[in-house]
Amino acid sequence: MTDAEFLRAFEDTTLEPFHHRDHLRVTYLYLRQFGEEGTRERLGPAIFRYAAARGGAEKYHQTITLAWIRLVAAALEDGFDATLREHPELLDKSLLNRYYSTAVLQSPEARERWVEPDRFNL
Repeated sequence: MTDAEFLRAFEDTTLEPFHHRDHLRVTYLYLRQFGEEGTRERLGPAIFRYAAARGGAEKYHQTITLAWIRLVAAALEDGFDATLREHPELLDKSLLNRYYSTAVLQSPEARERWVEPDRFNL
Protein backbone atom coordinates (compact mmCIF):
# COMPACT_ATOMS: atom_id res chain seq x y z
CA MET A 1 0.00 0.00 0.00
CA THR A 2 1.42 3.40 -0.94
CA ASP A 3 1.86 6.09 1.69
CA ALA A 4 -1.05 8.06 0.21
CA GLU A 5 -3.34 5.01 0.26
CA PHE A 6 -2.24 4.17 3.79
CA LEU A 7 -2.98 7.69 5.08
CA ARG A 8 -6.29 7.84 3.25
CA ALA A 9 -7.37 4.53 4.83
CA PHE A 10 -6.24 5.70 8.27
CA GLU A 11 -7.99 9.05 7.97
CA ASP A 12 -11.23 7.57 6.68
CA THR A 13 -10.97 4.91 9.46
CA THR A 14 -10.98 1.92 7.10
CA LEU A 15 -7.36 0.88 7.73
CA GLU A 16 -7.15 -2.67 9.04
CA PRO A 17 -5.28 -3.84 10.97
CA PHE A 18 -3.77 -0.92 12.91
CA HIS A 19 -0.88 -2.09 15.05
CA HIS A 20 2.13 -0.37 16.64
CA ARG A 21 4.14 -0.25 13.39
CA ASP A 22 1.14 1.36 11.69
CA HIS A 23 1.02 4.03 14.43
CA LEU A 24 4.71 4.69 13.76
CA ARG A 25 4.10 4.94 10.02
CA VAL A 26 1.24 7.41 10.47
CA THR A 27 3.38 9.46 12.84
CA TYR A 28 6.30 9.43 10.40
CA LEU A 29 4.09 10.46 7.47
CA TYR A 30 2.41 13.25 9.46
CA LEU A 31 5.82 14.53 10.56
CA ARG A 32 7.02 14.59 6.96
CA GLN A 33 3.88 16.42 5.85
CA PHE A 34 3.16 18.78 8.76
CA GLY A 35 6.37 19.03 10.80
CA GLU A 36 6.47 18.33 14.52
CA GLU A 37 4.20 21.16 15.64
CA GLY A 38 1.58 20.40 12.99
CA THR A 39 1.72 16.71 13.85
CA ARG A 40 1.15 17.48 17.53
CA GLU A 41 -1.96 19.44 16.52
CA ARG A 42 -3.35 16.94 14.00
CA LEU A 43 -2.36 13.41 14.96
CA GLY A 44 -4.12 13.17 18.32
CA PRO A 45 -7.54 14.09 16.92
CA ALA A 46 -6.98 11.73 13.96
CA ILE A 47 -6.08 8.79 16.23
CA PHE A 48 -9.03 9.58 18.50
CA ARG A 49 -11.37 9.65 15.48
CA TYR A 50 -9.98 6.31 14.28
CA ALA A 51 -10.35 4.76 17.75
CA ALA A 52 -13.88 6.14 18.15
CA ALA A 53 -14.90 4.69 14.78
CA ARG A 54 -13.74 1.31 16.09
CA GLY A 55 -15.63 1.70 19.38
CA GLY A 56 -12.44 2.38 21.33
CA ALA A 57 -12.46 6.12 22.03
CA GLU A 58 -11.54 5.42 25.65
CA LYS A 59 -8.25 3.90 24.46
CA TYR A 60 -6.94 7.25 23.21
CA HIS A 61 -4.08 8.55 25.37
CA GLN A 62 -2.73 12.08 24.83
CA THR A 63 0.62 11.65 26.60
CA ILE A 64 1.44 8.43 24.77
CA THR A 65 0.59 10.06 21.43
CA LEU A 66 2.75 13.12 22.09
CA ALA A 67 5.63 11.05 23.47
CA TRP A 68 5.73 8.88 20.35
CA ILE A 69 5.65 11.98 18.16
CA ARG A 70 8.75 13.26 19.99
CA LEU A 71 10.54 9.92 19.67
CA VAL A 72 9.80 9.50 15.96
CA ALA A 73 10.65 13.15 15.22
CA ALA A 74 14.03 12.70 16.88
CA ALA A 75 14.72 9.61 14.77
CA LEU A 76 13.66 10.79 11.30
CA GLU A 77 15.83 9.51 8.47
CA ASP A 78 15.45 9.48 4.70
CA GLY A 79 12.51 7.09 4.67
CA PHE A 80 10.25 5.16 7.02
CA ASP A 81 12.05 1.82 6.66
CA ALA A 82 15.45 3.56 6.98
CA THR A 83 14.24 5.26 10.16
CA LEU A 84 13.22 1.92 11.66
CA ARG A 85 16.51 0.29 10.59
CA GLU A 86 18.49 3.08 12.23
CA HIS A 87 16.23 3.18 15.31
CA PRO A 88 14.83 -0.34 15.87
CA GLU A 89 13.97 0.62 19.45
CA LEU A 90 10.94 2.43 18.03
CA LEU A 91 9.41 -0.96 17.25
CA ASP A 92 9.43 -1.79 20.96
CA LYS A 93 5.96 -0.88 22.22
CA SER A 94 7.31 -0.73 25.77
CA LEU A 95 9.89 1.97 24.92
CA LEU A 96 7.93 4.58 26.87
CA ASN A 97 8.60 2.60 30.05
CA ARG A 98 12.15 4.00 29.89
CA TYR A 99 10.71 7.47 30.33
CA TYR A 100 7.54 6.95 32.40
CA SER A 101 6.61 4.94 35.44
CA THR A 102 3.44 2.89 35.07
CA ALA A 103 1.68 5.02 37.69
CA VAL A 104 2.30 8.26 35.79
CA LEU A 105 1.61 6.88 32.32
CA GLN A 106 -1.63 5.19 33.37
CA SER A 107 -2.96 8.17 35.33
CA PRO A 108 -6.18 9.82 34.15
CA GLU A 109 -4.25 13.09 33.90
CA ALA A 110 -1.80 11.58 31.38
CA ARG A 111 -4.63 10.17 29.33
CA GLU A 112 -6.26 13.60 28.96
CA ARG A 113 -3.26 15.90 28.52
CA TRP A 114 0.52 15.92 28.12
CA VAL A 115 2.42 14.84 31.22
CA GLU A 116 6.20 15.16 31.35
CA PRO A 117 8.19 11.94 31.83
CA ASP A 118 9.03 11.11 35.43
CA ARG A 119 12.10 8.96 34.67
CA PHE A 120 14.05 10.55 31.79
CA ASN A 121 13.25 13.42 29.43
CA LEU A 122 12.27 12.61 25.88
